[in-house]
Amino acid sequence: MKMIPGLITILTLPLLVLGCAKTPAFRDEAGRILPGSVARMQYVELGGSRQWICVRGESVDKPLLLILHGGPGTPEVLPFRRYDAGLEKDFILPR
Repeated sequence: MKMIPGLITILTLPLLVLGCAKTPAFRDEAGRILPGSVARMQYVELGGSRQWICVRGESVDKPLLLILHGGPGTPEVLPFRRYDAGLEKDFILPR
């Protein structure tokens, strides 16, 4: 049975939205939140448009590494969290 693209979108959109609604805090071995770390998702206004961004880094003293990805309708927060999480040790990553 072939699935139409719209049906795939309808079925996967809730998973993407629910999976991207929050981001875990950085914690030490004892489970305490690392002081000076940042892990948040929020709306910001960029260029007159409201944008949803994720900002993560183990230390706010690290340099900012801006990753521009995707295009309209192609959120890549989940793949970045999985494959580029190591960058969060050395940079603050807004995505």
